[in-house]
Amino acid sequence: MFIDRVNEKNPIKNVGLIEATNPCGEQPLHPFDSCNLGSINLGALVKGEGASSHFDWDEYKSIIHTTTRFLDNVIEVNKYPLPQIDNMSKTTRRIGLGVMGFADALYKLNIAYNSEQGTAFGEKIMQVLNDESHMASEILADERGVFPAWEGSDWEKVGRRLRNSYTTTVAPTGTISIIANCSGGIEPMFSLAFIRQVMKDNQGRPTIMREVNYVFDQISKNRGFYSDEMIDDIVEKGTLAYRSDIPDDIKRVFVTAHDISPYWHMKMQSAASDCMSSSLVCETSQRCLASWRLAKKVSASSSRSTWSTRWRTSSSRCCRCPVPTTKCISCTPGCWSARPSSPWPAWPVRRGSTAATAAARRARSSALVA
Repeated sequence: MFIDRVNEKNPIKNVGLIEATNPCGEQPLHPFDSCNLGSINLGALVKGEGASSHFDWDEYKSIIHTTTRFLDNVIEVNKYPLPQIDNMSKTTRRIGLGVMGFADALYKLNIAYNSEQGTAFGEKIMQVLNDESHMASEILADERGVFPAWEGSDWEKVGRRLRNSYTTTVAPTGTISIIANCSGGIEPMFSLAFIRQVMKDNQGRPTIMREVNYVFDQISKNRGFYSDEMIDDIVEKGTLAYRSDIPDDIKRVFVTAHDISPYWHMKMQSAASDCMSSSLVCETSQRCLASWRLAKKVSASSSRSTWSTRWRTSSSRCCRCPVPTTKCISCTPGCWSARPSSPWPAWPVRRGSTAATAAARRARSSALVA
C-alpha cells in the first residue's frame, strides 16, 4: 500500500488526506469513514453447460444497478456507533461494490485462470462493473442529489454528478463466499478440495467437514473420473497437476493457486485493478508478488543475501525459491516456478543486515514499484 498513490487518485481531496484503510486493505478511508461493501456472485451468472455455457452480461448489468442502489440505501438506514462516523459516511457516501465467484465462473466457462482469455474476461468484468455502477450512481444523483462533498471534488471538475464518491472495490469475501458457496473475490481456488474445521464441542473437538468445489464435483461425476481416492489426494496436494488419470482439458482449466505462476497472479490483479474506484485485495497475488519481485530483481553481487543461483541446480531447491519443493512446474516469465511444500515461500531473510543494506533494500523496493 502506497499512501501517496492513494491520495493522488483520491477523487475527494477536498475532504482531506487518506491515512489508512479498512482492516483488509481494499478500502482506503478518510477518518471516521465506513466500509460499506457488497459482492456479486459471478458463478451464478454463467448460463448453460459445456460448449453452450456463456456469461449473462445483461443480468450482470441489471444486478449492478440494483446493488448500487441497495448499498446507497444502507448508508441511510444504518445505525452508526458514533456521530462522527454517521457524518463522514453521509458526506462521502462511499460504497464498495465488488465480485466473488470469479474462479467458479472461469471453471464453468472452460477458461483457464492463467491465460490471456482469463485475464481479458477479468478485465471486462471489472470494466462493466465500474461503468455500470457509475451510471447507476448518476441515476441516483438525479433522484436524490449528489453526495455532499461533491462540490470541490474531482467529480465536479469533470462534470459528472454522482451520488457516491466511490462505487467499486474487490474484497477477499472470506466469510460471505462461504455463505454463498462460491470462490472468494477474484482469486483462484487454493484447492479444489479441502478440510474445514468448525465449532468445537465441549471436549474441544472440532467438527470436520470435507469440502469440494461444486463445479469440479459436478463435472468430475458427469465425466466419470470422480473417486474418493482422487478427492483425498487433492486435499493432500491441492492440485490435479500430478495426476495422469485426469483429462488434460480438465487440468488446463481447473487450476488452483499452486499451479499458477506469480506472473499470471499479478497479471490478473493488474487487469482488475485498472477498472476500479478503490482497491482490491487478492491475498494470493500479494504473497506471489513478494517472491516474484525479489526473484526477478535481487542483486547477484550481494554476498550476504540468502538468494543464490546455486539453487537453480540443487536437487532440493527449484530456481530461486528459498523453501524445499516437492516438484517443479514449468512456468511463464521469471525463475520462480516451484510449487513449495509449504503453501507459500517465505520472504527471504537477509542476514547481517546493516543500516546500509536496509537503505539499499528500501531503495530497491521503490525502484520495483516505479
